[in-house]
Amino acid sequence: MSTFPTIQAPKVIRNIDRKEIVKAPFENGSSGIRPQQGLTKVDHELSWDSLSNSDYETLRTFKDANAGLFFTFVNPISGVSKNMFFPDSTLDFSITGAFGMSDGKPEWSGTIKIKEA
Repeated sequence: MSTFPTIQAPKVIRNIDRKEIVKAPFENGSSGIRPQQGLTKVDHELSWDSLSNSDYETLRTFKDANAGLFFTFVNPISGVSKNMFFPDSTLDFSITGAFGMSDGKPEWSGTIKIKEA
């Protein structure tokens, strides 16, 4: 299993708690819902205001190589490791500033979503 690349830490880590819901039919034809037993899972949105071109390329390459696969993510704040995956193929980034060229190479801002397996 791959490990999320060591790149510049995100400026914002948005945690989204997720507890799956189970719908169960009853004998009388009605149905009920309840939270699935087990731990609440935490999904993340990782955001950067200014990511170097090399870090962006590393992130993009990692996402392309791990689409549909589980990987290990170490939260840079808590240090906790979790198995995660990319829920979709979206990599929402754009070049920042005056074309983001502080050293002749673009800088990027954007967000990526990862979900706990």
